[in-house]
Amino acid sequence: MLTKTKSLFGFILLFRFAISIQQSGLLAQIDNDLMNLRFRILWNSTPQIDRKVVVVGIDEETVKQFPEPMALWHPHLGDFFSAMPVAKPKVIGLDVVLPDRSYDFLSPGYDRRLLARILDLRGKVPLYLAQTLNEKGRIRPLFSPIAALVGKERIGLALIRGDNDGHIRRFVPTLGAEKGNLQTLAGLLIQELGLDSYGGGDRFLLWGSI
Repeated sequence: MLTKTKSLFGFILLFRFAISIQQSGLLAQIDNDLMNLRFRILWNSTPQIDRKVVVVGIDEETVKQFPEPMALWHPHLGDFFSAMPVAKPKVIGLDVVLPDRSYDFLSPGYDRRLLARILDLRGKVPLYLAQTLNEKGRIRPLFSPIAALVGKERIGLALIRGDNDGHIRRFVPTLGAEKGNLQTLAGLLIQELGLDSYGGGDRFLLWGSI
C-alpha cells in the first residue's frame, strides 16, 4: 500500500512539474532552438547552387516616392511586371494584396494599365498573387478580371504564423477558412518550384535549394 502511495505521489509531482514547464514556455523555447539547429545543419550540409530568392521590398522611402496610395499602384506594379520577362525569374510571388474593385472611375483605362501587364506575363513567368481576409475573417476577393487573368489556382492566402518569440521558422501549406482549407501563397510557391517540405501537422520546414 505504501509503495502505491509513493508511486501516486511521484506521478502527481511529475505531472505538476510537466504542467509548470509547459506554462513557463521552456518547451517552446527548446523547440525553437532545435529548429534553429536544424536550419544550420541543413544550410551547411546542403549543396548550394547559384539560384537565389530575390526579395523586392517596399520600404518607407518607396512609399514616399509614389504620390498614390498603394491600392492605386497600378502603373508602378505594371512597370515591375514588364521587367520580369527580361529578368527571367522562375516564379513571381506578389505579397501585395491587389485591389478588390475597379478604379476606372478615377481615370478611364486605369485598370488596364495593370491588367495588360499581367496578361503580358502569361506563358512567360508564372505569377502568384496574395489574398487575405477582411475584418470579419472572411476571404477578401480580388478584382474579378485580375483573378481571371491569373487563375484561382495561383491565388493563395498571404498569412503566416509566427512562433512564440516572434520569429518565422515554419510555413503552413494550407489554412482553414469558411470554405475549408485553402492554400497559402508560400505553399503554392513551394509547389511551383518543385521543392519539398517535411514536418508534421501544420509544422513544416522548407527543404531544398531554390
